[in-house]
Amino acid sequence: MENNAKMSREELARMLEEAQKTAEETMSKLSPEERQQAEMKAQQMMANEQARLQQISENAARFAGTAAQSNTPSTQEKPADYVPPAVQQEHQRRVRYCQNCGTPGNGNFCANCGKPLS
Repeated sequence: MENNAKMSREELARMLEEAQKTAEETMSKLSPEERQQAEMKAQQMMANEQARLQQISENAARFAGTAAQSNTPSTQEKPADYVPPAVQQEHQRRVRYCQNCGTPGNGNFCANCGKPLS
């Protein structure tokens, strides 16, 4: 994970895209019960990751506020629930699932059956 911090945004985006493709391929091979279990586990992992990112964001905001206060007496602190725009955009990119066959995807249409993704 530490190596990811040294990667460019483009490299991270490429890595994320590859992981999503692998996940989609794997999910398409699962039974409905296995898919449901995997989706529940993924949701839990996303919630944990979101909490971790929130904590990092709060720590960064506190650090930035402390550093700015030491240089400038009149700085405005960010609220405790502040999430940087880049982090918000990343969370908005979520995998969607086909209502027809349950296949995950991130486009507008299902790669498996062609129906619109919701």
